[in-house]
Parts: sequence; C-alpha cells; structure tokens
Amino acid sequence: MVPGPDGDTELEGAVLGHEFIEPIRWQKPSVLLLERHEYYEKLKPMVVGKQTFQTIGTLSRWYQITARITADGEPTLVWKLRKDG
Repeated sequence: MVPGPDGDTELEGAVLGHEFIEPIRWQKPSVLLLERHEYYEKLKPMVVGKQTFQTIGTLSRWYQITARITADGEPTLVWKLRKDG
C-alpha cells in the first residue's frame, strides 16, 4: 500500500508542493532500494504580540521503498516511513 496524506492528521489541509523518488542501491540482483521525498506546505497561525498572522509551514515525509522482483517476474513494493531524517 502506498502511503499518503490520508489519515495523517499533521498533513490535513496541506498541499503537496514537490515529491521525488531516487534509487539508492541494488541490495541483490532482484532487490532495489529507493527513497521517496515528499514536501508539503500548510498555512499555520503565528501570533506576534496581539496580532495573529497566517504563515506557510513546510512539512516533509521520507520513505524507504524496497522493490523486489520475484522469480516469476512479479514486482512487490514495501514502504517504510523513515523517522530518522
């Protein structure tokens, strides 16, 4: 299952601004490690003195994706949200 903003309460009301996937390395001839980076923007209130302003906050998600090709040629993907970045 591909993760996304659905069910991620921190991303409610956020807009995806940029995303990309990059290959990292072949772990085995049939296993490729990839990373997906997602960058979102969201309006957030900011209080200065007694004034409240809307400011744009940036949120990101970083996934590790393991792509496997089985012996019969079928692909499988395993997604893992990275929290160490």
